[in-house]
Amino acid sequence: MFSPASSCPCCKFIAQLHSIKLKFKNYFHYCEHRFSSLFLFVFSSIRDAHTHTRKPPMLPRATELNFTKPEVKKHLWHKMRVILQQIYRFRDQYEYFYKADDDTFAVVENLKRVLRKHNPDRPFMTGHRWQLKIPGGYFSGGAGYVLSREALKRIVEKAIFKHPQCPNTDEAMEDVKMSICGNAVGVERIDSLDERGESLFCPFDMKYPFDHYKPEPVSTNPNSDRQISFHYVTPFMMYLIEFLVYYLKPAGMEIYDDEIAMDNCGSIGCLRSTFR
Repeated sequence: MFSPASSCPCCKFIAQLHSIKLKFKNYFHYCEHRFSSLFLFVFSSIRDAHTHTRKPPMLPRATELNFTKPEVKKHLWHKMRVILQQIYRFRDQYEYFYKADDDTFAVVENLKRVLRKHNPDRPFMTGHRWQLKIPGGYFSGGAGYVLSREALKRIVEKAIFKHPQCPNTDEAMEDVKMSICGNAVGVERIDSLDERGESLFCPFDMKYPFDHYKPEPVSTNPNSDRQISFHYVTPFMMYLIEFLVYYLKPAGMEIYDDEIAMDNCGSIGCLRSTFR
């Protein structure tokens, strides 16, 4: 999500209660100082209640939602509809709502750069579009997708539990269902591509292009230099990517973006002094 009063974006992501200790210490380490607001929705199941699993004290902003069904993928769409209704309460406080998994790494500044070109009061969603399963395709949940403020309003107010074309069945593929429901109420699907036509939201991990056979040699930079997200990122890789993106400074290179500088520091000189 983006706050109109702040240049720092915010996000929401989902986890199972029993997996928090394994992943979310890493996620919060990265997200806390880059998102102005952070919403973590934790689903506790019957099994968690029986094993007395509790929310770790390191995550005070986590919202625990009771969930009486087993933690399996076929209930993802039910979870997402519950989350949409929770997030809807903040519809007038934020401009964009970014959904991510617990193994998604997002370069927040690149996300801001893309969304700066759009109007949050226009009903649209964006991400990595798979041209599969439904007419017009759907946006990958693993790469993360963005709902504009107006898109969120339409989906909650007119689609879920209301529109006949918005699925009510409790099953997997929440990203497919989200695109179906959005399309039913006039939410436009917009691709986020760089100058080469490469998707800025990556549904794979960083090494995927090098691990799979290609008839032609793989470029030394198969991903966009404006990449927004990667999927299937391990806790260790979260720290490693953050270090390489934000802290490593090659000698003789001063890399900065005037637009991002103004957002983060208020002056270009501030960012230059930060990188030196």
